[in-house]
Order: sequence, then structure tokens, then C-alpha cells
Amino acid sequence: MPKREDYALCGQMRSAALSIAANIAEGFGRNHSKDKINFYFYSRGSSTEEISHLLCGNKVGYFSLEEINPIRMKCKQVIEELNKMIKTLSQSKPIS
Repeated sequence: MPKREDYALCGQMRSAALSIAANIAEGFGRNHSKDKINFYFYSRGSSTEEISHLLCGNKVGYFSLEEINPIRMKCKQVIEELNKMIKTLSQSKPIS
């Protein structure tokens, strides 16, 4: 990546990637299903943000498709797993 983009796009990508894991961890630590779901939604948003940053980097020539495709696929897998968790939690009965 060019030096001028080192702090902009690179920092945003790093932040989004860290946010994915952090929100999953925080959601896992919550006792109430609604809280868990909210953090899993945040994580899903960070996953789509990461994909967006990768595609933007590709459009301006910082990364090739071959470089970003494995990461995009992993982000999509995370999104699919989060969707399953959100669906399961949404259908579960509240804890009394």
C-alpha cells in the first residue's frame, strides 16, 4: 500500500477486522439473547465493512483480486455463521 494510505485504509481495515472478533467475544459474554444478537449484528456489519475496504483497495489498485479473495471468502463465512447464530437466538425462548 502506498505510504499515504498507510494510516487511512490500512487503519480502517485493521479496525474492522479487530471489531469482528471483539464483538463476537462480547456477544458471547452476554447473558441475554437480545444483547448477544446485537453484538453479533455489529460483528456482521464489521465483516461487510472489511469486504468493502478490500474491494475499494482493489478498485484503486492496492490489492489484486487474487490477494483479497481468500479474505473476502473468510468474511463471507463469518457472516453466514453469524446469521445462523442470530437466527437460532431469535427463535429461542427467553431465559427466566
